[in-house]
Amino acid sequence: RMNQMYQKTELVFYGSAGVCRITDIAPLPSATKENKLYYTLVPLFSPFAEVVYAPVQANALLRPLLTKAQAQDCMAQFQTLPLLPYQTINHKSAHAFYLEILRSYIPLSYLRLIKTLRHKALYGLPRPKLCQKEQQYLKQAETLLCGELAVVLQTTPAQIRAWLYAQDITPCCVCM
Repeated sequence: RMNQMYQKTELVFYGSAGVCRITDIAPLPSATKENKLYYTLVPLFSPFAEVVYAPVQANALLRPLLTKAQAQDCMAQFQTLPLLPYQTINHKSAHAFYLEILRSYIPLSYLRLIKTLRHKALYGLPRPKLCQKEQQYLKQAETLLCGELAVVLQTTPAQIRAWLYAQDITPCCVCM
């Protein structure tokens, strides 16, 4: 949907803000001479009363929400989705890798990250535990994915999260 404008009141996915409602399409409130248009976005699942301004022309971080069929397909793939390669030795490269996945804004990638970090938390070596950063990445991926799936499937993020955590994650030996 490149170069096609979204409409006021439309729900979209925007970067790390997740699902947002477009409340306006206008120049920035503080702009005096600039005529560039911006989407005024209000995140649906932010704990803060934040507003995000995204330039209409540069909508690289903006995408339409998944369709209901895509959301259901995403969830149906959970059991067969391969784990991401993770390592316990080089934390710096692992963190860069996880951050890259979060910045992809791709729901299936979020699902793989969630599955991988949950697997690591349950079965990781030398001990099953996530570091604080990994816990943050897991929470961010859950927030973004569960928010979008909840809106599309007309449920709540908590119900999507509960479904995710009810899924069986079997141990494997490819994650060391």
